[in-house]
Amino acid sequence: MKNFSMKRKIFFLILILTTTSLIKATQETVLENIYAPGMIKVNGEEMIVLEGATIYIFSLPDLQQKMSFGQKGEGPGEMMSFPFFFNTVVALPNEYFVDSQDKVLYFSKDGTFIREQRKPIGVANITPVGKNFVGSKLAVIEDKTQYQAVVLYDDKFEIVKELAREVSPAQSVKMTTELPPDALNFAVYKENIFVEKSREGFLIEVYNSGGELIRKIRSEIKRKSIGGKEKKKLLENFKKDPSVKAAGFDNIIRQTKLIYPDSLPAITGLEIADNKLYVKTSQRYADQSDFLVLDLEGNQLGHIQMPGLTETPLVAHLLNVKYYTISQGKIYYLTFGEKETKLIVKSINIETRF
Repeated sequence: MKNFSMKRKIFFLILILTTTSLIKATQETVLENIYAPGMIKVNGEEMIVLEGATIYIFSLPDLQQKMSFGQKGEGPGEMMSFPFFFNTVVALPNEYFVDSQDKVLYFSKDGTFIREQRKPIGVANITPVGKNFVGSKLAVIEDKTQYQAVVLYDDKFEIVKELAREVSPAQSVKMTTELPPDALNFAVYKENIFVEKSREGFLIEVYNSGGELIRKIRSEIKRKSIGGKEKKKLLENFKKDPSVKAAGFDNIIRQTKLIYPDSLPAITGLEIADNKLYVKTSQRYADQSDFLVLDLEGNQLGHIQMPGLTETPLVAHLLNVKYYTISQGKIYYLTFGEKETKLIVKSINIETRF
């Protein structure tokens, strides 16, 4: 009995120490003067937040702002900023690469403008991969049906290959909008392109930088059906969407019909870090977001649940932009105050959350 009692004491001591570790692993900070960010990304010892045409660089782990650069406009080194398009930024080894509406721009590590290059209109989230680029082509229309396509481009933005195509959640000809949007998204990691094709279930296709299919990753995920309660929640979130507010909900529903699929998408987000795939699913447990974690070959490593992730706006979801990112065993995500005038970033050690 004494040994049993001692084991119980040791168990509860370990539990207390583990819980304390989780509390210390959480950071919160207010990002001053940033009210409507478009994306967040972590690169080594820095965090990047992009708001409109301005790029903010923060040091890690103290989350102190180091600098900001970028300017709204149409001149050299400037970029446009619209409610219906999100600029994106990628940290390269020696420079920052920014994708804007009609061009891509390069900035030095101290924020100095280097050069820019015109790009095809209607292509979002252009990302360097090897000697090429990959991006989301938003409006491929055939037989009155609108598709999204993941396209590989060369260094002159000539099409090398179309890697994937799926029906778009937003149909401009048929005038319908799907809730929730099941978008065709991708991620680039170590010169490979990971394309999530959730309209076919839990499916991720992996391509090399030349566009050659390397492997397909599949998994069995239970998809939640969409009933009346879920439809009501989806509609409420749609009304709160920044792009919907900007255009006016009444104006939108006069121009488009809202449609609901039978079930929620198998995949709602994809992040790759530390040689792991973090796949956000539609499953929720006690209002927590679920991530399935796999290695790069597709072998399952476990699940994590994360509380409080802000729902990605419709347009951001279509453009593959998220309010969270993962790096070095931590998740960084943005949350908004009641009046949406302040932003909070939290860093949580997810290695202890499996």
